[in-house]
Amino acid sequence: MKDQKEFKVLCYVDNYEGRDVEILIPLIAHIENYFRCKPKFVLYYDIFAIYRHKPDIILIASIYGSLFNYWISKYAVDQNIKVFSLFSEGRIVCQTDTNYFGNNPIRQFFQEYVCCWSIPIRDFLRKQHPELKHKIVCTGATGFDSYKYQKLPSKSVILKKYNKEGYKKIIGYAGWGFAKLSNKVRRKELEKALNYDKERLQQIAEHRDHVQATLEQLIQNNPDTLFILKKHPQETMPIHDQNERNEMSPLRSYNNVLYLIETEPIKNILNICDIWLCYDSTTASEAWLLDPDLPTFFIQKDNVPIYDSGLKAGGIVIKSYNQIQAYYNEYLTTGKVRDYYERERIDFRTEKLTNAYGYTDGFNHLRAAYYFNKVLEDIRLNKPKHNYKFNFRYAFMWLSMNLGKPFYNKYLFSKLPMFQKTTWIFDRNKMYILEAYKNKISTFLNDFYQRQGITQKIEDKSIYKELIDPSNEPI
Repeated sequence: MKDQKEFKVLCYVDNYEGRDVEILIPLIAHIENYFRCKPKFVLYYDIFAIYRHKPDIILIASIYGSLFNYWISKYAVDQNIKVFSLFSEGRIVCQTDTNYFGNNPIRQFFQEYVCCWSIPIRDFLRKQHPELKHKIVCTGATGFDSYKYQKLPSKSVILKKYNKEGYKKIIGYAGWGFAKLSNKVRRKELEKALNYDKERLQQIAEHRDHVQATLEQLIQNNPDTLFILKKHPQETMPIHDQNERNEMSPLRSYNNVLYLIETEPIKNILNICDIWLCYDSTTASEAWLLDPDLPTFFIQKDNVPIYDSGLKAGGIVIKSYNQIQAYYNEYLTTGKVRDYYERERIDFRTEKLTNAYGYTDGFNHLRAAYYFNKVLEDIRLNKPKHNYKFNFRYAFMWLSMNLGKPFYNKYLFSKLPMFQKTTWIFDRNKMYILEAYKNKISTFLNDFYQRQGITQKIEDKSIYKELIDPSNEPI
């Protein structure tokens, strides 16, 4: 397989680690190895890189959510540069009032294909956008392929990393996003989503306090257990204070608490936990994906007033500290939680994994690669003419980032009002780390392909079509 052209692919990420990286990295590693692509990682603050590098195609985890994603995609499309996007928040609720465009103000798809996580989501979006049904496809969730191909770090490695050696029992908790109540920008977004219903807003505050109180009692009464409390990666914007109050931040001073604000991959944490807790989080389904025997609990005093994941039927809902302590005691005594294995819960978890991630075979990045290759073929055949546009704002952002780098001091910048909102840019702009990580993932993938016996099928490209659901190709 020798193509004449090598394609320049500009790969936008919001950090050198975390969710977006995990979503993109298997696809990036694969297209470099098999499609003659030359990927380059860029922090999504550096929108001007599109003008500087003049790529053939933009690859991004999502065109939704952050305004940066929108600005990147729009700037590329305005220059006639193709955009290939996956979904970062792919488990959308299939209701007509669902805002699956996030902060995209003009509510348009810019990407060549809308790569849905599951067939129900694909079919829902096709009904909402019938004129685009030919480009709305199901690839599965690429970010979760790693549960099949990647070797995860051991408990001892993780605990040593955070100076928490010595704990044998670990309980994890996934943050929900309660800091939105404290953050001025996020609070406005939350109020709008609640249609400015003050009672529901107050209910969220009460739920935050209830979760905090439940966790605190559990932490206090189990001092020999380590509690890993994981902040939601999108709870607040990078430019905002990452220490704003949520349900976990008041608990960080306990000796048996590890409060993670930075983006340790969630699967690394799940892999070392005995029990998984959340208020309401899609990480529950990731726990089921990683280990069907990992008990998951939802701390909810009553129904979630907004953004209900619909997953709680697969775990166990607890309304008080006494309930969770009793279940934990049962686990410590017997090694399992009997209620977690009720047939209805098991069936629900099995169904939800398929509906949530499309496929759990580790091949979703290959399904995405099939459509990525179709875009490359279109570029090769039609040779699009790019209309390069200089943007003064984006050029200034890039110049400021580069001029500020030699003088960056996190402590100093965080104390200066003019610069405190820029610390995330310098902290996250470590793309050299991603190059090494990509090579590591390439090794994992090649070993995985060999174990699965598909290396030859990848070489001759027969695997791609073989994995695609025929209903993805509407007539």
